[in-house]
Amino acid sequence: MSVPPSADPPTPLSSASSDDSDFSQLLSSLTAHLADRHASLESLPVTPTPSAVQRTISSLPHSLPCTGKGTAQTLDYILHTLLPGCLIAQNGPRYFGFVTGGVTPPAQLAEVLLTGYDENVQVTLPGTTAATAVEQRTLEMVLDLLDIPRDTFHGRTITTGATSSNILGLACARDHLYASSPHLPEGYSYAQDGPPSAPGLPSPPIIILTLHPHFSILKAAALVGLGGGPRVVHALPSSAGDELAFDLPALKARLEEERAVGRGVIVCYGLGEVNTGGFGTGLVDVAKLCKENGAWLHVDAAFGGFAGIVPELKHLVEGMDLADSLTLDGHKWLNVPYDCGLFFTRLPTSLPSLLGPPANNVPSYLAAASAVDQIGESTPGEIVHHTVPSPLYVNIENSRRFRALPLFASLVALGKEGYIGE
Repeated sequence: MSVPPSADPPTPLSSASSDDSDFSQLLSSLTAHLADRHASLESLPVTPTPSAVQRTISSLPHSLPCTGKGTAQTLDYILHTLLPGCLIAQNGPRYFGFVTGGVTPPAQLAEVLLTGYDENVQVTLPGTTAATAVEQRTLEMVLDLLDIPRDTFHGRTITTGATSSNILGLACARDHLYASSPHLPEGYSYAQDGPPSAPGLPSPPIIILTLHPHFSILKAAALVGLGGGPRVVHALPSSAGDELAFDLPALKARLEEERAVGRGVIVCYGLGEVNTGGFGTGLVDVAKLCKENGAWLHVDAAFGGFAGIVPELKHLVEGMDLADSLTLDGHKWLNVPYDCGLFFTRLPTSLPSLLGPPANNVPSYLAAASAVDQIGESTPGEIVHHTVPSPLYVNIENSRRFRALPLFASLVALGKEGYIGE
């Protein structure tokens, strides 16, 4: 149910100028509106009324107009007719629907700059743009925030969200397990060679063991060719005293059983249950069992991973740094704009071997710049720019917005103490 506003509505977009060339005036008016809205977040209704939603739907053009309305009129329509039928204050302090974060002021302002500059961050170009170095340093600072040594996860990238990160995690696991399968030639690559067929290869050749998987894990399993149904994704028993923790003897027995027949196993461990906020225990023991039995441990910490920032909650994420691959979300507890997911994996070769350049016929415009283009000398703590992998070779997307910038701004502006709340 909508809560009536107790404050004046934000300043409307100025209609003084109908000249589409007056970008500066329109931008100033829009900025004033956003500033007023930001100041009113605590009192604005979180959701629109059902009638407002219907008015927005009814106002939508039935087809593409032959003659455009112009920038000023279109923005006026969006502000006064379209947006009143959408969520009004999702990033305010009274929104409690779903696992949705707000937006810190530095992140929101950086988002405005991101859109204005509109850089496509897909290729490392030393001496031309520092954007990929900014992304790498941002990912390193996320590890700093969690007190995880930077050399724990050599593969890392910013994604669209936890679903994309889980896709990357299961794809890395898939290729690693096929490459080490006793039934396949050494180094077999699913990414290059496709689904394998070999005498003695179990069916299915890889399974996923989990407790309460988020739907995105099932979606990721389907998309990377493993299968997201019960034939592949197996729900194991919970510990007698903790329904969010694995029954370790049962997990050990199952891992040993699958190893004996040469079947690959991915163990998916959720840190923070999305419906209850609960945390299981025993991740360190799970990681040990996975290592002993050649299983890949993927930790989906999108919901709960950043509990590790808070000293009195740090024990809840003990063992997160032992994962072979790790999913986190910036647009939840770090409160940066949608969309911003984070992915980390232990080996530097996992992502490039999966997503890297083909052996032949790399388009010249996508070729990495030469190392000789590097400017200046490296000093301790400085990024050697030409060693930063091009994002399109470690990420699902080729074309990518500069997602790192709002997160970078928030981390630098708040620092560790700001996020802890000290």
